[in-house]
Amino acid sequence: MTQTFPSKIDTWLIVVLALSLVPAGMGVVVAITTATPMERGLTALGALVGLGLPVWVLAATHYTVSPDTLLVRSGPFRWRIPTNSIVAVRATNNPLSSPALSLDRVDVVTHKGRHIRVSPDDKQGFCAALTAANAQIQVDVPSA
Repeated sequence: MTQTFPSKIDTWLIVVLALSLVPAGMGVVVAITTATPMERGLTALGALVGLGLPVWVLAATHYTVSPDTLLVRSGPFRWRIPTNSIVAVRATNNPLSSPALSLDRVDVVTHKGRHIRVSPDDKQGFCAALTAANAQIQVDVPSA
């Protein structure tokens, strides 16, 4: 059975993104009104990437667990982790860059020592789905 878990989203992240988008949007307006046609095109392209990417990541970060694969999606980015390669899932607040929209995270560890930190809104359900796919996974995530 396949289950999808949306990312938990911290309020502070939304505030930071909103505060950064306002001046960026104002800068685009100023640049477009004072630029040549070529510069306007480049400014529009930059705005599309600079303003669109954070919104895309915010709107499309989720984790899908199937019997064979953990698929992590965050905007245009994708990671596929075979469930049989996962050895542990641990609670963490590690702030290192990751496809997580909250600091309330779990660290998924593979047998090769690779880590991916995710922030499913339903951590217990996420861990249950992973252990249903691979009963050998060690889970160290306290219940809420």
